[in-house]
Amino acid sequence: MLGVAASILPGVNSTGVWGTNLGTGANGNGVLGSHAGGGVGVYGTSLSGRGVFGFATGASGVNYGIVGKSNSPDGFAGFFEGKVKVDGKLRVDDDVEIDGDVDIDDNVQVDG
Repeated sequence: MLGVAASILPGVNSTGVWGTNLGTGANGNGVLGSHAGGGVGVYGTSLSGRGVFGFATGASGVNYGIVGKSNSPDGFAGFFEGKVKVDGKLRVDDDVEIDGDVDIDDNVQVDG
């Protein structure tokens, strides 16, 4: 399937491919990407915006904009190549491992 938003000045919610799951339960997907080999299931790029964006619209309860998971004991749920910015609180529920030289400034608070 190929979807194209061809406008030179697209509107705020212009979309090339749109998927909707009308189910009201916790299962299913609006859009699913899969690769049987070693490639990428879903890939997003943007010249000056966001390559991939996740937004959980629920106003209450625990919800997540983006979730990553790896079944491999040597794998990672997320991998970032470059700087990472967190605008808000960062919660870590397990051990923290930091490799290399680290310059931690006075804004870091460690509890426990």
